[in-house]
Amino acid sequence: MDQLPLWGCVGCTSPTPGTVSSRFCDDCLRHILEGCTSGNVETWAEHPNYKGYWVSSFGQVRDPEGKLLPPNDNGRGYLRVEMPDRKRRVHQLCLEVFIGPRPPGLEGCHWDDRPRNNMLDNLYWGSSKDNKADALRNNTAWYAKNLARCGAEGCDELVRGHRLCPAHYREWRQEVAQRAMALSVPLA
Repeated sequence: MDQLPLWGCVGCTSPTPGTVSSRFCDDCLRHILEGCTSGNVETWAEHPNYKGYWVSSFGQVRDPEGKLLPPNDNGRGYLRVEMPDRKRRVHQLCLEVFIGPRPPGLEGCHWDDRPRNNMLDNLYWGSSKDNKADALRNNTAWYAKNLARCGAEGCDELVRGHRLCPAHYREWRQEVAQRAMALSVPLA
């Protein structure tokens, strides 16, 4: 049986136990994320597929000469930079450098759904379903613009049009019908 090669942590050069995809050990990655959250410590690491190109935990990219690559908008809000082979999205480069290569079937997601915020603490590899859940949570999805929470106490279901979810709406309609029946006077 072939053994998986163990890569050393890029940050502290200690062996990373059992993980091939991650470039940083848990302690180093935790330290990098704390620096992102506080906004005080920017960490730079070389991209494994682009020798000489460095990516920061704040979402910036430097070329082999040390110059910052100017990002441009791709028309949908995502920032891209010109790499040797093609234009690449900055958030994907950042994830590849600090988290590891993209797992099959996953995409680069922004926790706050702002495609210009490429700080490492805002990024993760997630499924399309995760990305849609973020859009609902942040109320940024086109289909979520007219959604609201159910007005019934303790119910968090998203509703469109009515102020109650279908189950609570049915209960309310039954109560109204019963009150109407109780108040109705038989016709002669």
